[in-house]
Amino acid sequence: MSATMVYLMVAVPGILLLIVGFMFRGAASSFPKVGMGYRSDLSRLNAETWKEANIFSSKVIIIAAILNIIMWPLATYIFWEGTTMIFISCLAFVCLTLSLIVAQTERHMDHTFTREGARK
Repeated sequence: MSATMVYLMVAVPGILLLIVGFMFRGAASSFPKVGMGYRSDLSRLNAETWKEANIFSSKVIIIAAILNIIMWPLATYIFWEGTTMIFISCLAFVCLTLSLIVAQTERHMDHTFTREGARK
């Protein structure tokens, strides 16, 4: 497999995250009638919590996507060991990224809203 093909393949998760980030931003305006958005017990309480959760999570997703798009092709170029190891590392990073997105958004929501959905 050529190096260019590998660079493009490891950039795909970042590109997909970027698309999801912009879709979450769009979902912020329509209280959970849409099929997608950041869904948690707190985010679905009312329109204000829904909008806040989706705007905040979209920011975190977009930042993670940009870092992913920059980091993986660069890391692949620097640490060219073999495509299997690169893909496993990329998959592990995406799982870690998704976990951090959820953790950061929930932390933000806990600091911003009470459990009943009122602003603190």
